[in-house]
Amino acid sequence: GTELDEGGMLADFGVVKQHLAAVCRALDHTNLNDLAEFRQNPSAERIAAHIFHKLDTLLRGQNIAGLCAVDVFETPTSRARYSKVP
Repeated sequence: GTELDEGGMLADFGVVKQHLAAVCRALDHTNLNDLAEFRQNPSAERIAAHIFHKLDTLLRGQNIAGLCAVDVFETPTSRARYSKVP
């Protein structure tokens, strides 16, 4: 973002966390293979892209600056990152 709000914040982390929780709740205890977004292949890369697009849309709807990237960790040393293309 480019401007801080009256409280000196770019985005309230509490609001961001609420939206992230909602996006993740939709995936939790779900057979990801059954979701069209993953085309029978819910790779970490596709999950990161899915979370990025859903969360970015929710945040922009709240006039919160868009995301730069989403990381999905498979293990502590293995991750997939989906980032906005400039």
